[in-house]
This record gives sequence, C-alpha cells and structure tokens, in this order.
Amino acid sequence: MATVSEGCLLSDGGCLVARMVAVIAATAVAEAACLAAVSTVVACTTTVPAEAAGLPCSGGSGVGGLAVGVTSWGGGAEAPVAVTVSLMSAVSVAAMGFPHGGSSSASNCKRLMEQNNETSGDDFILLGFSDQPQLEVILFVVVLISYLLTLVGNTAIIMVSCLDSKLHTPMYFFLTNLSFLDLCFSTSIVPQLLWNMKGPAKTITHTGCAIQLYVSLSVGSTECVLLTIMAFDRYIAVCRPLNYSTVMHTSFCKALAGIAWLSGVGNSLIQGTITLQLPRCGHRHLQHFLCEMPAMINLACVEIHANEVQLFMATLVLLLLPMALILVSYGFIVQAIIKIKSVQAWHKALSTCGSHLLVVSLFFGTSSAIYIQPKISYGHSQGKFLTLFYTVVTPTLNPLIYTLRNKDVKGALKRLLRKEQNS
Repeated sequence: MATVSEGCLLSDGGCLVARMVAVIAATAVAEAACLAAVSTVVACTTTVPAEAAGLPCSGGSGVGGLAVGVTSWGGGAEAPVAVTVSLMSAVSVAAMGFPHGGSSSASNCKRLMEQNNETSGDDFILLGFSDQPQLEVILFVVVLISYLLTLVGNTAIIMVSCLDSKLHTPMYFFLTNLSFLDLCFSTSIVPQLLWNMKGPAKTITHTGCAIQLYVSLSVGSTECVLLTIMAFDRYIAVCRPLNYSTVMHTSFCKALAGIAWLSGVGNSLIQGTITLQLPRCGHRHLQHFLCEMPAMINLACVEIHANEVQLFMATLVLLLLPMALILVSYGFIVQAIIKIKSVQAWHKALSTCGSHLLVVSLFFGTSSAIYIQPKISYGHSQGKFLTLFYTVVTPTLNPLIYTLRNKDVKGALKRLLRKEQNS
C-alpha cells in the first residue's frame, strides 16, 4: 500500500489529487535531466494503492527509480497514513536511454559523468579528420610510416655529419641543424596526431596545446631563417668560391645558426603568448589536427583584426622575406652557372644547389599557402592536408633528398658501413 502527499492535509476526496501528483512526478522522472532527491508527504484518512496511482513501485531503486514508503500515524481505520514518494534520479531515464533499474542506471550515470570530466576544463578538442573515419585509418598508417622514416633518416644524417670528418663543412653543419629541426618539428606534432587518430578521444590538454604551439612555431620559424642561411651559403660557394673558406668560417656559421634559433624562439614566445591569451568564451573545438596559430586565433570570441595583422607581419618577416632572399640568391647562382663552361662544374653546382632548392620549394610552398590564405579557409580540408604535408611529409623527404642527390652523403654512409663491417 502506498499514498502520495504534497505537504498538506487532504480530506478523503483529496486522494484523487494525490494520484494526479503521482502521475506528474512520474512524468518528471522521464523529462528532467538531473533531479535531486525530492520527498513529499501527504496525509490521507484512507490509503491509496500504488498501482491505483500509476506508480512503478521499485522499492529502493536508485537512478530512475521511485522509492515509496508507508508510515502510519495512529491506530484505527481512520488513522492518517503518511506515504513518501522519493524521486531519486540523477539522470533522466528517458533522455539517456538507460534501462529502468537501480544498479545498471547508476553505473551508466557514473560512466557518463567520468567521460564528461575527461573533456571538461580547458582541454581542447582537435577535430582533425574525424569527419572522415575511413580516411583516418589510412592516414594513421601513412603518418606512422612517415614518422619512423623521419626519425631514421634525420638521425642518420646527424650521425654521418658528425662522425665523418670530410663532412665537417659549413653546408653539412647547417644540414645537421635542419635535420634536428625536422626531428623536433615532427615529434611535437605526430605523436599527438597518431594518438587522436587511433581512437574516439580527440582531446589535448591546455598545457599540451601550449607546448605544441610554442615548439612547432619556434621550430618552423627557425627553419625558415635556416633555409635562407643555407641559400646564402650556396651563393658564396658558387659565386665566390675563392672567398668561401674566409667568409664561411666556423665562428661565423655558428653565429648564423644562433641567429636562426633566436629569431624562431623569439617569434614563438611573442606570437604564441599573445594567441594563448585571447579570450575564447568556452570555445574548445579546433578545426584542425594540431594547435596551430591560425586555428587558435579563429577560436577567439573578440575582435581579432589586430592579431591577424600581427600574424601577417610575422609571416612577412619570417616567411615572405626569406623566400625573397632565397630567390635572389638563386638568381645570382643561375647567372654564375650560365657563365661556367665546364660541364663537370655545371653538374657539381646543380647537385649541391638542387637538393636545397627542392627542400625550399616543398617547405615554403605549402607553409606559405597556410599562413597567407584568408581566415575563412583555416579549417577547410585543403588547409589540413597542406599542413599535414609540411609538418609530416616534408621532414620525411628532406633526408631522402639530401642522401639520394648528394654523393658526399652517400660516400660517407658507405665509409661508415664499411668501417662497421671491418670492426
């Protein structure tokens, strides 16, 4: 036996009201998203069966259940009876689709809240290629193989350049720096990308996003300046061969490499800090697979014209200006090569400059398309694939380009392998 109450004493005819309250209470369980424990008491002179009230009497059921209890206030047939109906629903049963029952519903609710806690706070959600799950599987394999090749190829170039004394020249000193930059660039992006591709979780913590932004921006900016320095090195080697050893001495080369690193780190600290301080008003969904500046700026909920101007100025100084200097350098190199009458000298000049020019084209061609294009295309698939190319594919191709097209590197590798076999 059970009755429902609403905090006031009702007459015998008031039990009809009790039934109506019970029906409303049962409906509330299905509609409310989250209900606190509610308890109401009605005093009636007669008892009302739970079945008559239309209540699913489930005793001490938990989430989604109704706890119904009966308490007598006195003896006799006319003694009022207090019946308590407790609506204990932390999650709407109908809304979540959980089965009506105590323990199973409670466990489902707990699991849902744990998932919400995992993506709460300041975590960013990298949507990436999540709208194309079949493509994600293919990209996972391609990116994994590319990353492994990047690690092996660039590590090999660093070791060969350091261990072979014949490669202790300015060109290979800068090439070692380039290989190290490619290792840092890929490692700051690819592991997180692979992690997000392998499962449904697409999140990255605020700290992780900040580290990725600072490192990738710093390394990318440094590479822009370093490729310009390498073009200058090739210009001196081809156009001023007699003065090469005098101009490109060890201390000067180290100073140039230091300038490249300082400019990259400085740009990263300035631009990255300004970008991370932009108010986002709870926007956490990045239409990208990494925390890149254009996509991060696009999350802001304030006027971003000033930030776009700053980004353009940084792009002008660290991307467009280096491209212009490289083109000028190779313009002089082409003029010098045309004047060379020896076929052997032609081939030597083309082999030393061709590798660098190919690397420059791959890196600057794709990165400039990302940072110069309008804001509206930041999150489009084309932009994602261009970013994927210069962050994943280019670091993989660099060691292949320099080893396959460079006789010095291939000769050094053979010497090292021969030494290992003899030892």
